[in-house]
Amino acid sequence: MQQDPETLEQSIAAPTHPVTLIDERLHWVRRPRHLVTGLLAVAGLLLVIVFAIYGHRTSVAVTRDVASATSNIVSTILVVPINILEGLISFVIPLLILGEFVRRRHWRQLLTSIAAAAVGVGVSYLGVWFFDRFFPTAMITSDLTADLRAQSFITLLPYVAVISSLLTVSSAAKPTKISRSSWWLLGIVLLLSVLQGDQSLSGALITVLVGISTGHLMLYALGDNAARANGAALVQLVRRAGMDASRIVRVDNAPEPLTAWSITSPARLGYGWDNPLGQIRNALADEAAPTATVTALDIDVDTIVERARSLRPVAANSLARNYVVYSPAGTFHAVVIDSDQIIVSQLTTLWHRLRLTSAGDTTDRSIIEKAQNIVLKERQAIALGVSPAREIRIAATELSALVAFGLVGAHPLSHVSDDAAPSASTELRSTETESRSTEQAGNDHAVNQAPAQTAASQEAGASASDDNETAHSPAIPDLLTDTQLDQLWRVLQRAHRAGLSHQNIHAGVVTLTDGEVGISDWENGAIASTELARTVDLAQTLAMLTVLVGVDRAVASAKRSLPRAALISIAPAMQRSILPAPTRAELGDKKRIEAVRNALIDEIPEAKDVGLVQFNRFQPKTVITLIIGVAAVFILLGSINFQDLKATVSQANPWLMVVAFLVGLVTYVGAAIILQALSAEKLRLREGVLAQLAGSVVVLVAPAGIGPAAINLRYLQKQGMKTAVAVATVTLSQVLQFLCTVALLVALALLTGDFGTLSMPSSSALVGIAIAVVAIAALFAIKPLRRWLWKKLQPSFEQIWPRLAWLMTHPGRLGLATLGALLQTAGYVAAFGFSLAAFGESLSLTTLALTYLVSNSVGSVIPTPGGIGPVEAALTGGLTLAGVPYSVAFSTAVLYRVLTFWARVPLGWGSLRWMEKKDLL
Repeated sequence: MQQDPETLEQSIAAPTHPVTLIDERLHWVRRPRHLVTGLLAVAGLLLVIVFAIYGHRTSVAVTRDVASATSNIVSTILVVPINILEGLISFVIPLLILGEFVRRRHWRQLLTSIAAAAVGVGVSYLGVWFFDRFFPTAMITSDLTADLRAQSFITLLPYVAVISSLLTVSSAAKPTKISRSSWWLLGIVLLLSVLQGDQSLSGALITVLVGISTGHLMLYALGDNAARANGAALVQLVRRAGMDASRIVRVDNAPEPLTAWSITSPARLGYGWDNPLGQIRNALADEAAPTATVTALDIDVDTIVERARSLRPVAANSLARNYVVYSPAGTFHAVVIDSDQIIVSQLTTLWHRLRLTSAGDTTDRSIIEKAQNIVLKERQAIALGVSPAREIRIAATELSALVAFGLVGAHPLSHVSDDAAPSASTELRSTETESRSTEQAGNDHAVNQAPAQTAASQEAGASASDDNETAHSPAIPDLLTDTQLDQLWRVLQRAHRAGLSHQNIHAGVVTLTDGEVGISDWENGAIASTELARTVDLAQTLAMLTVLVGVDRAVASAKRSLPRAALISIAPAMQRSILPAPTRAELGDKKRIEAVRNALIDEIPEAKDVGLVQFNRFQPKTVITLIIGVAAVFILLGSINFQDLKATVSQANPWLMVVAFLVGLVTYVGAAIILQALSAEKLRLREGVLAQLAGSVVVLVAPAGIGPAAINLRYLQKQGMKTAVAVATVTLSQVLQFLCTVALLVALALLTGDFGTLSMPSSSALVGIAIAVVAIAALFAIKPLRRWLWKKLQPSFEQIWPRLAWLMTHPGRLGLATLGALLQTAGYVAAFGFSLAAFGESLSLTTLALTYLVSNSVGSVIPTPGGIGPVEAALTGGLTLAGVPYSVAFSTAVLYRVLTFWARVPLGWGSLRWMEKKDLL
């Protein structure tokens, strides 16, 4: 007999039994949307400032053209409305907004709006002070000062920043008619004010963006009302999904402590139709619509929560709220997606798509779209038989969306060793029985007693379950048979043949249901996937099995189950960047990943000839390289006086300039020889020279000497050298270079008989040196100080000593390193001499070497990037003291730095990029 539709609608009406809800008590939350919007407003503010500084003439010209075209209309017809609107904006609108907060008792929003307005005013005047202090002649400084003065209807109170911050706070939750209208009024007033010439376009935009940014950032800092379904609204959402819940338990790590309530909701089951005639009849009869009743409960929340968590809900979403819902139809794992958190998911997806070439997940524009995306892929997986067959429910409101999965005893491999898999179905059945008993107790109106009885029964059940679980807890390798491992590969291949990829396979989504293997949580995958995405699935599965059962069993199962072409594709795809976070954490460093790749290559030798797949669009070191490059260009363009450079180059001999540049490149060969000689590992001279070239770029953003040392250290580490040994090698190379420089000076003086300007120090200088030596000796004579110093130096000395001992037993290596140091010093001195000769001047070899080495060392003491400024000044001063005219000395110093510093930047940049591409840095 067919049921009458009206009777059917009444049968799913509101229940009479209470629902026990265990959830956090939400007062306010920090919405990530406010943080993102505030940072975007700050970025827009910076762009406007840059445009105002460098494009001031353009903005002024455009503003004046528009103002001249509309001057007659604005000045004659609209003069009265503009004054009225300015009065509304500056006085009436703030009073209306603050009064609305008071009327609705939104005290947090009231305090937030006042704080945001105060911070906005402070930032506005702080900006004026900053530009007046550091950019006193810039046009933006005068514009901002004039604009704030024009906006200050109340003393020192720029109304644009105040109104913008107030409107931002009032529009945060749900924009009202007042806030929407006020935004339009503010825009009209600013436009007319700019056209009238009362303020500049850049000043108006800056103060608006200051108000918007401070409003959003204060909302994030102080918190806002929770825009999500909780309490009675959550119960209503669960019932809309068709679940006649008796208990709803939060099972993830909630930020706030969990509390229990008993809620009786009038919401119907499923989606229905409201009766408009009934609503009109109730309104005429002055009858209020039925509302939910909420009563706080004093029960053992911890026991109930632990019992719910023991069900091991599969695929708990870290970016959503997770609940276990008990109902007569079964037990469900409910994932609640909130509108105030969706932006986190969107940014995560965007980051994956920007960073990885294999990312196949799409950006969901709303919570409803995200929920539908989850259900669509999960139902496709169930239809293919690759995911546990379970019921799926979905419901959504404006604030939150819910997706519920039936718990069918599927245990994820991440917890399989903690659970007794054969008892899973029994545990679920006992839980469902308890849920029905709770519902029956609710129907008997035992609101307060039922939850307590249920909690007691659950505590007993949980204790019994714990006893069973602790009795025997075998390890995962013992639980997973080879048959189950092979079944996992077959399940994955079945999905791939249908075009379905997962993209996030780890032990938390692979399940065992009565011994059958399945894969759940297909949210990040694609229904029509690419071959690269399917290869990523295979690599993730092999890495996960390596963690669970070891590399030998994992590779053996893959070899038994997969085609040879699939095995070959896994080896180049086995990279850390594409592995899920749980698998990466278990694998640890890259060595275990390389072990898996090597094991595959041992089984399939053809895989060795396949190059690694480029999954990362960019890496952190690429970003660092780009930053270094941009900083280098900025420093280069900002520090060079092109007029002086042009005059210098035009006066110099071009052939000697070329010779000086080429001779200067010999220094890189010398530095590479030093590094090669001091390393026990086999290093290629070509790669060493390129590493020194790469250091010529890094030195632009690091003090002299530090940049090349950092590059050499990284290069040695990439060659397999331990960090301590690499540090010792780089340190020894710098010490050897210094000693050889001093030895070269003494040798030249003795061989030529020309000591240049060398002379004995004055008596006062000798006395000062003697006093310093005595003071240092006295400090070392103090036993506690000596012990403290040795304690600090001992670890480093013990690390360096083996390399020193090795070097002493290889005199040939020491001689080769000395030759490299002499070649490096000679190259710099020769380049300096040819730069001087390009202007028709010359010095004796000893004087030239002494002038260069002393001046360059003095200039490098000041820690500026690349020694820019101090080195040029020191070289000029040294040449002047040596008798070279100042004009020639200055030109020589500039030309030398151009040839041995700035002209090398393009070569260094190319070397840096090449070595990164070859994974040498």
